[in-house]
Amino acid sequence: MFKRPGQLRRARLALLSGAQIPDQRVVASLTGLGLAVTADDEGWTVTPPSWRFDLAIEADLIEEVLRIVGFDAVQESPKRLPQRFARRSESRVNERALLDALVARGYHEVISYAFVDPALQEKLFPGRAAVRLANPIASDLAVMRVSLWPGLVRTALANLARQQERVRLFELGAVFLEEQAGAVREYPRVAGIAVGPRHPEQWAAGREPADFFDLKADVSAVLQLAGPGARVEWEAAPLPCLHPGRGATIRRDGHEVGWLGELHPQLAAELGFPGTCLLFELDITRALHAPLPVLQPVSRFPHVRRDLAVTVPRETPLSAIVSHASVAAGELLTDLTVFDIYQGAGIEPTRKSVALGLIFQDKNKTLTDADADALMASVAARLGEKLDARVRS
Repeated sequence: MFKRPGQLRRARLALLSGAQIPDQRVVASLTGLGLAVTADDEGWTVTPPSWRFDLAIEADLIEEVLRIVGFDAVQESPKRLPQRFARRSESRVNERALLDALVARGYHEVISYAFVDPALQEKLFPGRAAVRLANPIASDLAVMRVSLWPGLVRTALANLARQQERVRLFELGAVFLEEQAGAVREYPRVAGIAVGPRHPEQWAAGREPADFFDLKADVSAVLQLAGPGARVEWEAAPLPCLHPGRGATIRRDGHEVGWLGELHPQLAAELGFPGTCLLFELDITRALHAPLPVLQPVSRFPHVRRDLAVTVPRETPLSAIVSHASVAAGELLTDLTVFDIYQGAGIEPTRKSVALGLIFQDKNKTLTDADADALMASVAARLGEKLDARVRS
């Protein structure tokens, strides 16, 4: 009893095998396997016997011919196809540069599952909706990740359990967020975790644990890949899973692009971390969008530097001070540096002193003292109006 006949085309055999096999050898190979073969214009009509349930499509018949003829008999020949190079946008940071930057900071890349433990994800992101799998491979891999942190946390804990005292890991991957009408969108992210001492063990350095500012330096190095034109702000508004006083939301040009901070001590102890655990995550599309470079003429005239020391409320972020000072100074401001922050004797307990270095330069003329004084007065006035800043004498 034979199964339903199938078509084996001569052109298809040549395309998939890359060889010109004589018709007589094709027929001999198939009939020798007990298949009924009838020649037609395009090739052959082949009817397999009932016990050959594995022969269902044309590719199965081609495989049988090649198995009998022998794969060694198929001569290799180079394919000739036109070369088409994909366009690479100048406004997108190269992925290799991103990976190299983190490796240079001492991080190791990991690759974890896109589906994670729902209990762990709920601890890190309480109340966050997640896509649940219809047929998960395990109960602790039952939902799609809304962040790269669950995978990094599990990997870090596994390393600590194997006597790795200092762990620096990062991952580049997609997260899956539910949107309106049940739609699910993927977002590319890069995230990292740091546990243990600030430096690898050595004679010249102590064993102090890494802190928020160590992590901030690592994240700043990544953000600098986007070029000097990006305006980044660090806002003290961390996620619930982070330490209330040691976390931040990262904003670029007013948009939320990432988070960083120390894992909440209660949650860190519950998960089994022996000490401080630091985490960061960035939205690659928004955080690492690189503005196209614009040619700027070099001024022939000297610049003028003026320093300004003000006191502001202690909770005032530096990003707000820099932002308002830049707006007040206008286009003549070419650089602004915060070179001193002071709290202590001579300063009210509820305030802090911040010293700014401002550099002004005009492309068309030499700035006079009167010009610089007017600019400094404008900066001081705006800081006083917007941030309750008081100029120190």
